[in-house]
Amino acid sequence: MSYAGPVFPLTLKEEDNIISADRNINYNFSLRSEDSIRVWGADVEDSYTLSNTSNKEKTINAVYPFAGSVQELDEQRPVIKVNGHEVSPTLYAGGYSGGFTSVYGADDENGSLNIVQLNSWEGYKSLLEDGNYQDNAFSP
Repeated sequence: MSYAGPVFPLTLKEEDNIISADRNINYNFSLRSEDSIRVWGADVEDSYTLSNTSNKEKTINAVYPFAGSVQELDEQRPVIKVNGHEVSPTLYAGGYSGGFTSVYGADDENGSLNIVQLNSWEGYKSLLEDGNYQDNAFSP
């Protein structure tokens, strides 16, 4: 998460035993320019080869979750390509994934609140474990 992430896996919206996937993920940590001594953000290429083991053509709906903010959507939205051609995916926004804490300490129930963002893969794992977060993102 310090450089680019978290990077979630592609999944199918509905379970399908006929479709399989091979994943290849590459991180590029090279410097942004010759004078830059700081690496801030990695370029990530997360690619998949999907295979249909049946003898019939299939249409599938794939889900590729990513963490980001509405304010920085243009910079954080993944570029999705199918057979090398960019596609315009339908975006679904999940609810706020973090929490809140009191400005005056954990014991103060009446103070104003500060936003607490998720800052570890464990936080995202916990958020996504039972499927409720994703179900809520797809709800009307």
